[in-house]
Amino acid sequence: MARFGYLEGKDAKKAAKKARKLEKAASAGKKADERRRSHAEEGSGKVEVVYVRRETIRAAWRELKAEGGESLSELVDDLLLGWLQERQVERAGSAAPLEDSD
Repeated sequence: MARFGYLEGKDAKKAAKKARKLEKAASAGKKADERRRSHAEEGSGKVEVVYVRRETIRAAWRELKAEGGESLSELVDDLLLGWLQERQVERAGSAAPLEDSD
């Protein structure tokens, strides 16, 4: 046995234990991410990442918080749905044939 050979076993065990803990923590993080993704997709369809200026988001959030209103996500969803409905009405109105008055 080398002079400090008895220490090698302990260090190796500690390193292996630490590696197992890190691996377990990483896999738990992945599982949590998967759960969040699947929960979000089940709730109201697929979730999409959208980039908006930070200042805009924070200002809107402050206003919502002051009024005690709905969440920012719900507000954005409502605004986008309203915009889509307006577009559909506009398209339906412009696509309607003109009536002849004989």
